[in-house]
Amino acid sequence: MRRFSKEWTDHNLRHFGRRADWVFRLATASRRVLPDFLIIGTMKGGTTSLYDYLCQHPSVVSAYRKEVHFFDMHYTRGTRWYRANFPTHGELSMHGRGAVTGEATPYYLFHPAGPTRLSRLLPEAKLIAVLRNPVDRAVSHYFHSVRTGMESRPIEHALRYDQPILKSESAKLMVDGYESDKHRMWSYIARGHYADQLEAYLQVYPREQLLVLRSEDLFSVPQSAVDQTTRFLGLEDMRLHHKEVRNEGTYSKSDDPLSAPLRQQLTDYFRPHNTRLSELLGQDFVW
Repeated sequence: MRRFSKEWTDHNLRHFGRRADWVFRLATASRRVLPDFLIIGTMKGGTTSLYDYLCQHPSVVSAYRKEVHFFDMHYTRGTRWYRANFPTHGELSMHGRGAVTGEATPYYLFHPAGPTRLSRLLPEAKLIAVLRNPVDRAVSHYFHSVRTGMESRPIEHALRYDQPILKSESAKLMVDGYESDKHRMWSYIARGHYADQLEAYLQVYPREQLLVLRSEDLFSVPQSAVDQTTRFLGLEDMRLHHKEVRNEGTYSKSDDPLSAPLRQQLTDYFRPHNTRLSELLGQDFVW
């Protein structure tokens, strides 16, 4: 008689339990709410940390998964699939009047179809963007791609030649069902064009439905960033107890992998983009 280890048994029980839970969620999708808020970006900017902080609030109900990826990678699965990721009306009401739910998928900010798709289904949703110094963000993104096996080029080459690849991919992504790993993972410099991305959202959402935070402020004074966010969502202030930064990169910040000349070139390159961002939002984003 074949014997199975406890680890194997536990793993499969969890797998079957989660699968059964998902089948139930799909079956009850019509009784489920759509999200009140979405953290739309940016990648490697602190979205996981902010989402975890918000989910400590007694009036915030988390989604089935933090990154739902509906408006970028799973759009053809339809609204029923998307609703299955959120609580029922009854579950949400158990958390009190004014309780909210939301998700955090940082690819939404950069995906060219994101603004149109979001505004069609969620015109009243509140959007949150967490923006990081685009030079630091690009470096962190590069090493993330290395860790996931998507990148083998030297950093100097990868950071200089990502944009020509993205031009053709961006047009294709406007077609429902098309996915591009190159667009998602090789967008080191282009993702730092924050003004372009937010401008596209502000064409379909009013400014008062968009909150933009600096990653550096979130990392250095998380309580203040959370206070801004809870007020934006119409929630009472809360005392943040768990402040661990989530999903930090593994490269050493004290041993900068960028040469000084390349870092200066990137800083100079992003300066006009950051200036335009500051003018667009009426906030200081000149890193």
